[in-house]
Amino acid sequence: MKTWKACGCLVLALGLLLQGCGSNEGARTKTMSSNKNQEKVVLTFYGNKVAADEVAVMEEILNDYMKANPHVSITYESLKGNDYYKILDKRLDSGNGDDVFIVDHDHLLRYQKKGYVAKLNDLPAINDYLPQVMDQMRWSDGSIYYAPTSISAFALFCNMDMLKEQKLAVPQNFGDFKKACAVFAANGKKPLIVNQDLSLCTAIISGSWHSYYSQNKTAELCKAVNEKQQPMSSLLADGITKAMELTPYIDTQKCLTFKKNTDDFKEFAKGEAPFMLTGAWNNPRLAKLQPKFNYALYPYPIKDDGNILLTNVDTRMVVNANSKNIEESKRFLNYLLQSDKMERLAQSMSSFGVLKGTKKKQAEGDKRMAAINEAYAAENTMIGSDDRIKYPMWSRSFKASKAILAGASRKEVEKIFDADYNQAK
Repeated sequence: MKTWKACGCLVLALGLLLQGCGSNEGARTKTMSSNKNQEKVVLTFYGNKVAADEVAVMEEILNDYMKANPHVSITYESLKGNDYYKILDKRLDSGNGDDVFIVDHDHLLRYQKKGYVAKLNDLPAINDYLPQVMDQMRWSDGSIYYAPTSISAFALFCNMDMLKEQKLAVPQNFGDFKKACAVFAANGKKPLIVNQDLSLCTAIISGSWHSYYSQNKTAELCKAVNEKQQPMSSLLADGITKAMELTPYIDTQKCLTFKKNTDDFKEFAKGEAPFMLTGAWNNPRLAKLQPKFNYALYPYPIKDDGNILLTNVDTRMVVNANSKNIEESKRFLNYLLQSDKMERLAQSMSSFGVLKGTKKKQAEGDKRMAAINEAYAAENTMIGSDDRIKYPMWSRSFKASKAILAGASRKEVEKIFDADYNQAK
Protein backbone atom coordinates (compact mmCIF):
# COMPACT_ATOMS: atom_id res chain seq x y z
CA MET A 1 0.00 0.00 0.00
CA LYS A 2 1.37 3.39 -0.98
CA THR A 3 0.79 6.55 1.03
CA TRP A 4 1.85 10.02 0.03
CA LYS A 5 0.66 13.58 0.51
CA ALA A 6 -0.55 16.42 -1.67
CA CYS A 7 -1.67 19.98 -1.06
CA GLY A 8 -0.26 20.19 2.44
CA CYS A 9 -0.21 18.08 5.56
CA LEU A 10 -0.54 14.32 5.59
CA VAL A 11 -3.44 12.81 7.50
CA LEU A 12 -2.69 9.35 8.82
CA ALA A 13 -5.87 7.29 8.39
CA LEU A 14 -5.26 4.58 11.00
CA GLY A 15 -8.67 3.01 10.53
CA LEU A 16 -7.99 2.57 6.85
CA LEU A 17 -4.51 1.18 7.28
CA LEU A 18 -5.36 -1.26 10.06
CA GLN A 19 -8.48 -2.66 8.46
CA GLY A 20 -6.99 -2.64 4.99
CA CYS A 21 -4.15 -5.02 5.90
CA GLY A 22 -3.73 -8.31 4.12
CA SER A 23 -3.36 -8.75 0.39
CA ASN A 24 -2.89 -5.25 -0.99
CA GLU A 25 -1.81 -5.81 -4.57
CA GLY A 26 -2.90 -2.79 -6.55
CA ALA A 27 -3.64 -0.73 -3.45
CA ARG A 28 -3.11 3.00 -3.38
CA THR A 29 -3.81 5.50 -0.63
CA LYS A 30 -3.74 9.24 -1.17
CA THR A 31 -4.42 11.83 1.51
CA MET A 32 -5.19 15.39 0.54
CA SER A 33 -5.80 18.44 2.71
CA SER A 34 -5.48 22.18 2.59
CA ASN A 35 -2.84 24.35 4.25
CA LYS A 36 -5.39 26.45 6.11
CA ASN A 37 -4.95 26.43 9.88
CA GLN A 38 -8.49 25.64 10.88
CA GLU A 39 -10.44 22.67 12.15
CA LYS A 40 -10.66 20.02 9.48
CA VAL A 41 -13.32 17.61 8.37
CA VAL A 42 -11.60 14.39 7.27
CA LEU A 43 -13.46 12.31 4.68
CA THR A 44 -12.41 8.87 3.55
CA PHE A 45 -13.15 7.68 0.02
CA TYR A 46 -12.62 4.03 -0.92
CA GLY A 47 -12.74 2.87 -4.54
CA ASN A 48 -11.74 0.05 -6.86
CA LYS A 49 -10.52 2.18 -9.77
CA VAL A 50 -6.74 1.83 -9.84
CA ALA A 51 -5.79 2.48 -13.48
CA ALA A 52 -3.31 5.36 -13.65
CA ASP A 53 -5.44 7.54 -15.94
CA GLU A 54 -8.55 7.07 -13.82
CA VAL A 55 -6.78 7.74 -10.52
CA ALA A 56 -5.05 10.83 -11.94
CA VAL A 57 -8.36 12.40 -12.95
CA MET A 58 -9.93 11.54 -9.61
CA GLU A 59 -7.03 13.11 -7.75
CA GLU A 60 -7.26 16.30 -9.80
CA ILE A 61 -10.95 16.62 -8.97
CA LEU A 62 -10.38 15.96 -5.28
CA ASN A 63 -7.61 18.55 -5.15
CA ASP A 64 -9.94 21.09 -6.78
CA TYR A 65 -12.55 20.34 -4.13
CA MET A 66 -9.96 20.83 -1.41
CA LYS A 67 -9.03 24.25 -2.75
CA ALA A 68 -12.67 25.31 -2.83
CA ASN A 69 -13.31 23.85 0.65
CA PRO A 70 -10.17 24.41 2.74
CA HIS A 71 -11.74 22.93 5.86
CA VAL A 72 -11.96 19.48 4.23
CA SER A 73 -9.31 16.76 3.93
CA ILE A 74 -9.95 13.65 1.84
CA THR A 75 -8.15 10.34 2.17
CA TYR A 76 -8.58 8.44 -1.07
CA GLU A 77 -7.70 4.74 -1.15
CA SER A 78 -8.08 2.35 -4.08
CA LEU A 79 -7.68 -1.39 -4.36
CA LYS A 80 -8.44 -3.75 -7.23
CA GLY A 81 -9.63 -7.32 -7.32
CA ASN A 82 -11.67 -9.43 -4.93
CA ASP A 83 -9.81 -8.05 -1.91
CA TYR A 84 -11.59 -4.74 -2.42
CA TYR A 85 -14.95 -6.09 -1.27
CA LYS A 86 -13.45 -8.28 1.43
CA ILE A 87 -12.00 -5.19 3.08
CA LEU A 88 -15.10 -3.10 2.44
CA ASP A 89 -17.28 -5.78 4.07
CA LYS A 90 -15.09 -5.80 7.17
CA ARG A 91 -15.09 -2.03 7.49
CA LEU A 92 -18.84 -1.67 7.12
CA ASP A 93 -19.69 -4.62 9.37
CA SER A 94 -17.39 -3.27 12.10
CA GLY A 95 -18.93 0.21 11.94
CA ASN A 96 -15.75 1.74 10.52
CA GLY A 97 -16.88 2.14 6.94
CA ASP A 98 -15.56 4.88 4.69
CA ASP A 99 -17.62 8.03 4.20
CA VAL A 100 -17.90 7.47 0.45
CA PHE A 101 -17.26 4.23 -1.40
CA ILE A 102 -17.89 2.46 -4.71
CA VAL A 103 -20.16 -0.58 -5.07
CA ASP A 104 -21.47 -2.88 -7.77
CA HIS A 105 -25.06 -3.99 -8.30
CA ASP A 106 -24.90 -7.13 -6.13
CA HIS A 107 -23.18 -5.53 -3.14
CA LEU A 108 -25.54 -2.57 -3.24
CA LEU A 109 -28.48 -4.94 -2.78
CA ARG A 110 -26.85 -6.43 0.31
CA TYR A 111 -25.63 -3.15 1.79
CA GLN A 112 -29.01 -1.50 1.35
CA LYS A 113 -30.66 -4.30 3.32
CA LYS A 114 -28.12 -3.80 6.11
CA GLY A 115 -28.72 -0.05 6.22
CA TYR A 116 -25.21 0.88 5.11
CA VAL A 117 -26.10 3.27 2.27
CA ALA A 118 -27.73 6.69 2.55
CA LYS A 119 -30.48 7.97 0.29
CA LEU A 120 -29.27 10.52 -2.22
CA ASN A 121 -32.61 11.92 -3.43
CA ASP A 122 -31.77 15.32 -1.93
CA LEU A 123 -28.60 15.82 -4.00
CA PRO A 124 -29.31 18.68 -6.47
CA ALA A 125 -27.10 17.09 -9.14
CA ILE A 126 -29.26 13.96 -9.19
CA ASN A 127 -31.71 15.80 -11.44
CA ASP A 128 -29.04 16.10 -14.15
CA TYR A 129 -28.88 12.39 -14.95
CA LEU A 130 -30.16 11.02 -18.24
CA PRO A 131 -33.69 9.56 -17.97
CA GLN A 132 -32.51 6.04 -18.84
CA VAL A 133 -29.89 6.26 -16.11
CA MET A 134 -32.46 7.50 -13.60
CA ASP A 135 -34.55 4.44 -14.45
CA GLN A 136 -31.66 2.33 -13.20
CA MET A 137 -30.93 4.44 -10.13
CA ARG A 138 -34.46 4.85 -8.81
CA TRP A 139 -35.79 1.92 -6.79
CA SER A 140 -39.44 0.88 -6.86
CA ASP A 141 -40.19 3.02 -3.78
CA GLY A 142 -38.56 6.07 -5.39
CA SER A 143 -35.37 5.89 -3.32
CA ILE A 144 -31.96 6.60 -4.88
CA TYR A 145 -28.95 5.04 -3.18
CA TYR A 146 -26.08 5.53 -5.62
CA ALA A 147 -24.67 8.01 -8.11
CA PRO A 148 -22.87 6.53 -11.16
CA THR A 149 -20.08 8.27 -13.05
CA SER A 150 -20.38 6.58 -16.43
CA ILE A 151 -21.93 4.02 -18.76
CA SER A 152 -19.41 1.35 -19.65
CA ALA A 153 -19.64 -0.96 -22.64
CA PHE A 154 -18.51 -4.47 -23.48
CA ALA A 155 -17.04 -5.28 -26.86
CA LEU A 156 -15.81 -7.90 -29.27
CA PHE A 157 -12.19 -6.97 -29.96
CA CYS A 158 -11.20 -8.06 -33.47
CA ASN A 159 -7.71 -8.54 -34.89
CA MET A 160 -8.45 -7.02 -38.28
CA ASP A 161 -5.24 -8.31 -39.87
CA MET A 162 -6.06 -11.93 -39.02
CA LEU A 163 -9.59 -11.55 -40.38
CA LYS A 164 -8.22 -10.05 -43.57
CA GLU A 165 -5.79 -12.94 -44.02
CA GLN A 166 -8.70 -15.38 -43.89
CA LYS A 167 -10.90 -13.12 -46.03
CA LEU A 168 -13.44 -12.94 -43.23
CA ALA A 169 -15.72 -10.04 -42.35
CA VAL A 170 -16.34 -8.94 -38.77
CA PRO A 171 -19.12 -11.24 -37.50
CA GLN A 172 -22.48 -9.50 -37.28
CA ASN A 173 -24.53 -12.29 -35.66
CA PHE A 174 -23.96 -15.39 -33.58
CA GLY A 175 -23.97 -17.80 -36.52
CA ASP A 176 -21.30 -15.75 -38.30
CA PHE A 177 -19.30 -15.56 -35.08
CA LYS A 178 -19.20 -19.33 -34.68
CA LYS A 179 -18.35 -19.83 -38.35
CA ALA A 180 -15.45 -17.40 -38.13
CA CYS A 181 -14.18 -19.13 -34.98
CA ALA A 182 -14.45 -22.49 -36.75
CA VAL A 183 -12.27 -21.27 -39.62
CA PHE A 184 -9.43 -20.43 -37.24
CA ALA A 185 -10.00 -23.57 -35.15
CA ALA A 186 -9.58 -25.68 -38.31
CA ASN A 187 -6.06 -24.23 -38.54
CA GLY A 188 -5.23 -25.36 -35.03
CA LYS A 189 -5.93 -22.08 -33.22
CA LYS A 190 -8.07 -21.28 -30.19
CA PRO A 191 -9.47 -18.04 -31.62
CA LEU A 192 -11.35 -16.54 -28.67
CA ILE A 193 -9.76 -14.95 -25.60
CA VAL A 194 -11.89 -14.47 -22.50
CA ASN A 195 -11.25 -13.81 -18.84
CA GLN A 196 -12.59 -16.07 -16.13
CA ASP A 197 -15.55 -13.95 -15.07
CA LEU A 198 -16.75 -11.02 -17.17
CA SER A 199 -16.48 -12.41 -20.70
CA LEU A 200 -18.84 -15.40 -20.71
CA CYS A 201 -20.90 -13.71 -18.00
CA THR A 202 -21.82 -10.92 -20.40
CA ALA A 203 -22.42 -13.45 -23.18
CA ILE A 204 -24.96 -15.20 -20.94
CA ILE A 205 -26.78 -11.98 -20.10
CA SER A 206 -26.81 -10.51 -23.61
CA GLY A 207 -27.50 -13.87 -25.25
CA SER A 208 -30.59 -14.35 -23.09
CA TRP A 209 -32.16 -10.93 -22.73
CA HIS A 210 -31.34 -8.85 -25.80
CA SER A 211 -34.85 -9.25 -27.23
CA TYR A 212 -36.45 -7.62 -24.17
CA TYR A 213 -34.47 -4.46 -24.88
CA SER A 214 -34.82 -4.56 -28.66
CA GLN A 215 -38.59 -4.90 -28.28
CA ASN A 216 -38.92 -2.45 -25.37
CA LYS A 217 -40.20 -5.17 -23.04
CA THR A 218 -37.85 -4.64 -20.13
CA ALA A 219 -40.72 -4.26 -17.67
CA GLU A 220 -41.73 -7.83 -18.50
CA LEU A 221 -38.20 -9.06 -17.86
CA CYS A 222 -37.90 -7.31 -14.50
CA LYS A 223 -41.28 -8.62 -13.42
CA ALA A 224 -40.44 -12.17 -14.46
CA VAL A 225 -37.22 -12.12 -12.44
CA ASN A 226 -38.44 -10.23 -9.39
CA GLU A 227 -41.65 -12.27 -9.11
CA LYS A 228 -39.76 -15.52 -9.80
CA GLN A 229 -42.19 -16.58 -12.48
CA GLN A 230 -39.85 -19.38 -13.56
CA PRO A 231 -36.41 -20.70 -12.61
CA MET A 232 -33.62 -18.24 -13.33
CA SER A 233 -31.88 -20.89 -15.42
CA SER A 234 -34.92 -20.93 -17.73
CA LEU A 235 -34.79 -17.16 -18.14
CA LEU A 236 -31.09 -17.44 -19.01
CA ALA A 237 -31.34 -20.61 -21.11
CA ASP A 238 -30.40 -19.07 -24.47
CA GLY A 239 -27.36 -17.28 -23.08
CA ILE A 240 -26.11 -20.36 -21.24
CA THR A 241 -26.37 -22.31 -24.49
CA LYS A 242 -24.41 -19.69 -26.43
CA ALA A 243 -21.71 -19.39 -23.77
CA MET A 244 -21.23 -23.15 -23.77
CA GLU A 245 -21.14 -23.26 -27.58
CA LEU A 246 -18.16 -20.88 -27.52
CA THR A 247 -15.98 -23.02 -25.25
CA PRO A 248 -14.51 -25.23 -28.06
CA TYR A 249 -12.88 -22.04 -29.40
CA ILE A 250 -11.33 -21.03 -26.06
CA ASP A 251 -8.13 -22.19 -24.40
CA THR A 252 -10.14 -22.72 -21.24
CA GLN A 253 -7.26 -23.72 -18.95
CA LYS A 254 -5.27 -20.63 -19.85
CA CYS A 255 -8.27 -18.31 -19.64
CA LEU A 256 -9.16 -19.65 -16.20
CA THR A 257 -6.01 -17.92 -14.99
CA PHE A 258 -6.82 -14.57 -16.63
CA LYS A 259 -7.94 -11.71 -14.43
CA LYS A 260 -10.21 -9.14 -16.00
CA ASN A 261 -8.58 -5.86 -16.97
CA THR A 262 -5.13 -7.41 -16.54
CA ASP A 263 -4.24 -10.59 -18.41
CA ASP A 264 -6.82 -10.96 -21.18
CA PHE A 265 -5.85 -7.92 -23.25
CA LYS A 266 -2.16 -8.64 -22.73
CA GLU A 267 -2.70 -12.06 -24.30
CA PHE A 268 -4.66 -10.50 -27.17
CA ALA A 269 -1.79 -8.06 -27.73
CA LYS A 270 0.41 -10.97 -28.79
CA GLY A 271 -1.54 -11.13 -32.06
CA GLU A 272 -2.20 -14.86 -31.92
CA ALA A 273 -6.00 -14.79 -31.56
CA PRO A 274 -8.55 -12.95 -33.73
CA PHE A 275 -11.19 -12.32 -31.05
CA MET A 276 -11.52 -11.20 -27.43
CA LEU A 277 -14.59 -10.49 -25.29
CA THR A 278 -13.93 -7.89 -22.61
CA GLY A 279 -14.76 -4.35 -21.50
CA ALA A 280 -14.29 -1.53 -24.00
CA TRP A 281 -12.45 0.33 -21.23
CA ASN A 282 -9.48 -1.96 -21.96
CA ASN A 283 -9.00 -0.26 -25.33
CA PRO A 284 -6.56 2.41 -24.05
CA ARG A 285 -4.72 -0.19 -21.98
CA LEU A 286 -4.31 -2.41 -25.03
CA ALA A 287 -3.23 0.56 -27.16
CA LYS A 288 -0.44 1.37 -24.68
CA LEU A 289 1.05 -2.06 -25.38
CA GLN A 290 1.43 -0.99 -29.03
CA PRO A 291 0.32 -4.27 -30.62
CA LYS A 292 1.81 -4.99 -34.04
CA PHE A 293 -1.56 -5.38 -35.74
CA ASN A 294 -4.72 -3.42 -36.47
CA TYR A 295 -7.68 -4.05 -34.22
CA ALA A 296 -11.14 -2.61 -33.67
CA LEU A 297 -14.06 -2.97 -31.24
CA TYR A 298 -17.57 -4.09 -32.19
CA PRO A 299 -20.90 -4.78 -30.48
CA TYR A 300 -21.49 -8.36 -29.38
CA PRO A 301 -22.52 -10.64 -32.30
CA ILE A 302 -24.78 -12.52 -29.91
CA LYS A 303 -28.19 -12.36 -31.61
CA ASP A 304 -29.27 -14.85 -34.26
CA ASP A 305 -30.10 -11.96 -36.56
CA GLY A 306 -27.64 -9.23 -35.54
CA ASN A 307 -25.49 -7.67 -32.86
CA ILE A 308 -26.12 -5.51 -29.81
CA LEU A 309 -24.02 -3.30 -27.55
CA LEU A 310 -24.10 -4.46 -23.95
CA THR A 311 -23.72 -1.57 -21.50
CA ASN A 312 -23.68 -1.10 -17.76
CA VAL A 313 -24.31 1.86 -15.48
CA ASP A 314 -20.93 1.93 -13.83
CA THR A 315 -18.84 3.19 -10.89
CA ARG A 316 -21.68 3.49 -8.42
CA MET A 317 -20.68 5.91 -5.68
CA VAL A 318 -22.56 5.79 -2.38
CA VAL A 319 -22.50 7.63 0.95
CA ASN A 320 -22.20 5.64 4.14
CA ALA A 321 -25.47 5.98 6.05
CA ASN A 322 -23.49 5.62 9.29
CA SER A 323 -20.92 8.28 8.44
CA LYS A 324 -20.19 10.93 11.06
CA ASN A 325 -19.81 13.39 8.20
CA ILE A 326 -22.81 12.46 6.13
CA GLU A 327 -23.77 16.00 5.07
CA GLU A 328 -20.20 16.90 4.10
CA SER A 329 -19.96 13.59 2.24
CA LYS A 330 -23.07 14.47 0.26
CA ARG A 331 -21.73 17.92 -0.55
CA PHE A 332 -18.52 16.36 -1.81
CA LEU A 333 -20.41 13.81 -3.91
CA ASN A 334 -22.62 16.53 -5.36
CA TYR A 335 -19.44 18.37 -6.39
CA LEU A 336 -18.18 15.23 -8.15
CA LEU A 337 -21.44 15.04 -10.09
CA GLN A 338 -20.96 18.37 -11.88
CA SER A 339 -20.89 17.93 -15.65
CA ASP A 340 -17.27 18.96 -16.23
CA LYS A 341 -15.99 16.54 -13.59
CA MET A 342 -18.21 13.70 -14.77
CA GLU A 343 -17.13 14.16 -18.38
CA ARG A 344 -13.49 13.89 -17.36
CA LEU A 345 -14.17 10.77 -15.29
CA ALA A 346 -16.11 9.08 -18.09
CA GLN A 347 -13.42 9.81 -20.65
CA SER A 348 -10.68 8.49 -18.34
CA MET A 349 -12.61 5.23 -18.16
CA SER A 350 -13.31 5.09 -21.92
CA SER A 351 -16.99 5.18 -21.07
CA PHE A 352 -20.09 7.16 -22.03
CA GLY A 353 -21.40 10.06 -19.99
CA VAL A 354 -24.44 9.70 -17.74
CA LEU A 355 -25.59 13.32 -17.55
CA LYS A 356 -27.89 15.27 -19.84
CA GLY A 357 -25.96 16.99 -22.61
CA THR A 358 -22.84 14.82 -22.33
CA LYS A 359 -21.14 13.39 -25.40
CA LYS A 360 -22.44 10.16 -26.88
CA LYS A 361 -18.98 9.04 -27.92
CA GLN A 362 -16.13 7.29 -26.21
CA ALA A 363 -12.55 8.11 -27.16
CA GLU A 364 -13.66 10.56 -29.82
CA GLY A 365 -11.30 10.41 -32.80
CA ASP A 366 -10.27 6.81 -32.14
CA LYS A 367 -11.37 4.90 -35.26
CA ARG A 368 -11.12 1.63 -33.37
CA MET A 369 -14.16 2.71 -31.34
CA ALA A 370 -16.28 3.79 -34.34
CA ALA A 371 -18.63 0.78 -34.35
CA ILE A 372 -19.18 1.05 -30.59
CA ASN A 373 -20.01 4.74 -30.83
CA GLU A 374 -22.37 4.14 -33.76
CA ALA A 375 -24.25 1.42 -31.90
CA TYR A 376 -24.63 3.62 -28.84
CA ALA A 377 -25.83 6.60 -30.88
CA ALA A 378 -28.32 4.35 -32.70
CA GLU A 379 -29.54 2.99 -29.34
CA ASN A 380 -28.76 -0.58 -30.39
CA THR A 381 -28.01 -1.26 -26.75
CA MET A 382 -29.07 -3.19 -23.68
CA ILE A 383 -28.28 -2.98 -19.97
CA GLY A 384 -26.53 -5.80 -18.15
CA SER A 385 -27.22 -6.29 -15.39
CA ASP A 386 -30.34 -4.17 -15.06
CA ASP A 387 -30.51 -2.54 -11.64
CA ARG A 388 -34.26 -2.95 -11.59
CA ILE A 389 -33.66 -6.69 -11.28
CA LYS A 390 -33.30 -7.55 -7.61
CA TYR A 391 -31.10 -10.58 -8.10
CA PRO A 392 -27.30 -10.93 -7.67
CA MET A 393 -26.79 -11.35 -11.41
CA TRP A 394 -23.11 -10.47 -11.60
CA SER A 395 -21.86 -12.74 -8.82
CA ARG A 396 -23.96 -15.69 -10.02
CA SER A 397 -22.91 -15.15 -13.63
CA PHE A 398 -19.22 -14.87 -12.65
CA LYS A 399 -19.47 -18.20 -10.83
CA ALA A 400 -21.30 -19.80 -13.76
CA SER A 401 -18.74 -18.50 -16.26
CA LYS A 402 -15.88 -20.02 -14.31
CA ALA A 403 -17.78 -23.29 -14.07
CA ILE A 404 -18.36 -23.37 -17.84
CA LEU A 405 -14.66 -22.79 -18.50
CA ALA A 406 -13.85 -25.59 -16.05
CA GLY A 407 -16.06 -28.00 -18.00
CA ALA A 408 -19.17 -28.07 -15.81
CA SER A 409 -22.30 -29.75 -17.14
CA ARG A 410 -25.35 -27.73 -18.06
CA LYS A 411 -27.18 -28.96 -14.98
CA GLU A 412 -24.34 -27.80 -12.77
CA VAL A 413 -24.43 -24.35 -14.38
CA GLU A 414 -28.20 -24.14 -13.99
CA LYS A 415 -27.91 -24.98 -10.28
CA ILE A 416 -25.65 -21.96 -9.80
CA PHE A 417 -28.36 -19.61 -11.07
CA ASP A 418 -31.25 -21.36 -9.33
CA ALA A 419 -29.61 -21.81 -5.91
CA ASP A 420 -31.50 -19.92 -3.18
CA TYR A 421 -33.50 -18.11 -5.84
CA ASN A 422 -36.42 -17.83 -3.43
CA GLN A 423 -34.15 -15.76 -1.17
CA ALA A 424 -32.74 -13.60 -3.98
CA LYS A 425 -35.64 -11.12 -4.18
